[in-house]
Amino acid sequence: APEPARGEKVSENPAFHQVSAGVILANTVLIAVEAALIQHEDLRPYFEKAEWTFTVLYCIELAVRLWEHGISFFKGPDSGWNIFDLILTLTSAADALSSVLCANAKSSGASVGRLFRILRILRMMRALKFLDEVEVVADIAGKATLKLCVLVTIVVFVSGVVITQFCFDSSNDVVVDGFG
Repeated sequence: APEPARGEKVSENPAFHQVSAGVILANTVLIAVEAALIQHEDLRPYFEKAEWTFTVLYCIELAVRLWEHGISFFKGPDSGWNIFDLILTLTSAADALSSVLCANAKSSGASVGRLFRILRILRMMRALKFLDEVEVVADIAGKATLKLCVLVTIVVFVSGVVITQFCFDSSNDVVVDGFG
């Protein structure tokens, strides 16, 4: 991984973004697997430990970004995502702490914290900021493909007309009957 340049913020390093995106993707996969295996009570402790791990990783990521950006964390073009991350991380941390403090309470699995954990999937959208660029490329490629299809259709049409004329003017009666 490339080392940050002197004075460069760790949270602005591409490696930091890649690791963050990897954590978000892994958490999204875990949420999907947990949903598929929700009826297996024996797996719940493993899922809870994994959620704790993800919560700690999100808290570290948030702490780094808050430390480096200070109050500007809440301003600028990413302020909406930053506030969303803050609320989601604080809610996840509170849910994790409440699950430890209330370990004896029987949970139905449908806690408010669980619902907020599902919202972590939306963090994938932040990790996929480049989609605007992909949309532009797809738009250009789509227009070029459409133009190519029109061109191919015209070539096939003109070729069909020319071949039909040649076959109609043929001296072979079988060919003329096929086009006449």
